[in-house]
Amino acid sequence: MRRLYVHLGPLLSLWILSFAIQAQESFVCQGDFYLAITDGAVHTTVYTVGIDSGSGTVDFKPLNLTTTGKDLNAMGFRSVDNFIYGVDSGSLDVYRVGKDGIAQTVSELYSDPYLQYVAGDITPDGRYLVVIGTSSFHDEVVGFIDLDSPTYEYTEIWLEGPDVRSADVAFDPIDGTLYGFDGINHRLVTYDIHTGEIKADYPPTDQSLLMGGLFFDAFGKLFGYGLVPGENVQQAFYSIDKETGIVELETVGPPASRNDGCSCPYTLGLQLSVETIEALPCTTIPIKFEIANTTGITQNNLRLEQVFPESFVIKNIESPLEGVLTGGGTNSNFFTLESLSIPIGLHELIVDVELTGEASGTYAFQAELSGLPGTLGYVLLSDNPKTLVKMDSTVIKVGELVLDYSRISTQICSPEGLELDPGVPGATYVWGDGSTEPTYKVTSAGDYAVTISTTCQTIETNIKVDGVGFEVELGPDQQVELGDEVLLQATVSPSPEGSSYTWTSSVGDISCTSCTELTEAPNADTWYYLTVTDPDGCSARDSLLVKVINDRNVFIPTAFSPNGDGINDQFFIHSRRPAEIVSLQIFDRWGNLLFQNENTSTNDPIYGWDGRSRGRPMNDGVFFYLARLRFLDQQEVEYKGELVLLH
Repeated sequence: MRRLYVHLGPLLSLWILSFAIQAQESFVCQGDFYLAITDGAVHTTVYTVGIDSGSGTVDFKPLNLTTTGKDLNAMGFRSVDNFIYGVDSGSLDVYRVGKDGIAQTVSELYSDPYLQYVAGDITPDGRYLVVIGTSSFHDEVVGFIDLDSPTYEYTEIWLEGPDVRSADVAFDPIDGTLYGFDGINHRLVTYDIHTGEIKADYPPTDQSLLMGGLFFDAFGKLFGYGLVPGENVQQAFYSIDKETGIVELETVGPPASRNDGCSCPYTLGLQLSVETIEALPCTTIPIKFEIANTTGITQNNLRLEQVFPESFVIKNIESPLEGVLTGGGTNSNFFTLESLSIPIGLHELIVDVELTGEASGTYAFQAELSGLPGTLGYVLLSDNPKTLVKMDSTVIKVGELVLDYSRISTQICSPEGLELDPGVPGATYVWGDGSTEPTYKVTSAGDYAVTISTTCQTIETNIKVDGVGFEVELGPDQQVELGDEVLLQATVSPSPEGSSYTWTSSVGDISCTSCTELTEAPNADTWYYLTVTDPDGCSARDSLLVKVINDRNVFIPTAFSPNGDGINDQFFIHSRRPAEIVSLQIFDRWGNLLFQNENTSTNDPIYGWDGRSRGRPMNDGVFFYLARLRFLDQQEVEYKGELVLLH
């Protein structure tokens, strides 16, 4: 029926579509994360993803107690109309999901029956739903569904670069880069949607990871929901560093085996942070207000208000934004900025606050940004970036001047020395040699005197430093032929007695995790990591890459002579390393199947063709072979060609 509407013409189709989905209610875009989970009956439920403030674990809240009614995947949040769009991974039917969690079909598109579309997101301008077409082995194409087109026109370009397979992708709201997490090599990758180029410049992680859902917040921070390390269940919440590709496990949540994620980062974000949650009376601390505007336009006529506890006194406000201070400010405990204009981008306000002598205990406070458009929720409360909980208060604990030695690193674990950091914010320091810096560099063991003061309190103490460092070196990267072994040996200098060795790899499986040396036969490019820990708890780490040369070294004869002379009587496939022959077929020039063998191996004439069909010798002539081989790395390759039979 939907196709019939489309064939009647774009204008009629658009009118019918608008009538069909006019009852849907749009979302409010305040940076929420969404996860679609599909059950065994291919019915998808969409959830908001949050963090429980009590347990600190992930909490799913369904948009609707029933499913969307569709098999939803490759979804993205469109800031133009505040709806979620997604596709059926097999058919490319386009769905739209409203605040009620119900999906409605908006278009039925033709797609390649050999591809699946599980990863997707919407471009920052809201124009295209970008989907990644994936074969059984790797990502093949990037497709564009034009959401501004009445017929939802679909185009695609081929992807070029290393073999990757991302279960989800997400656009960075800051610079528009499309990120994915490669489930083959377990690393962060990027896609150029203009050229189709895939870049895999990040190192693989040292664990086998799969990210079913990727999410950006308004500040350009990337998160993922995926596999728990060492387990086959997706219920781990990760933060992913866009600069280094490092993946950190933050917390866990409910299982979500078939899932896809999206978020609405095209909004205003407000974060309120302090360098440390612990402070002293009679000190001045900087409090940072970070504001993100990724809406695509300057937001005007906003109001920012902050009320601090009574024992906090504002000493200075440093703001790059245009606005009018209408209340409070210097020498008060609050401020109000009105007629505030926030351009596109990231901005910082620094408020220096003095904690009076009466300050004591734990204080929680939160800023409020109001005057937002209704599509952004009208009012936005600040978020504490040091927790995962959304829009929670920022906390400062004010106590007496006491030096916590357990928090000071006093073991020299590197030849470069150690930076002593007592970590008392707002205090002044005088070290034994007269230095007044808050940290002190030491390169040898000994006692180091320091006097730490505020206008209210002073302590004098000695910090005892012990230990000598060591280094681990695995040598240069190596390369081996597929199937060959490589010996990994470390040089530890100086070598501390009683040290422990811990090996890991980017593929997860490893022959020995605690050996002093390692012998491996990797089937694909693999990073190996070694951590050496001495009895005092000091650790040093190194890594190297073993590149696997995938030269299959397959030789298939072009002629043979089955005349019984014991020379070249059988046609069979040769390879440098044994490979599995999934299937071998021989055809005559008219396409008739003469010979077939399955699940055998190379280099063995017993599994070859003796020039007969149904027990009868074939006449001299040209025949054709079709073979599929599976190699040690489990990759399958098809070979075909001509074969001359001469008696």
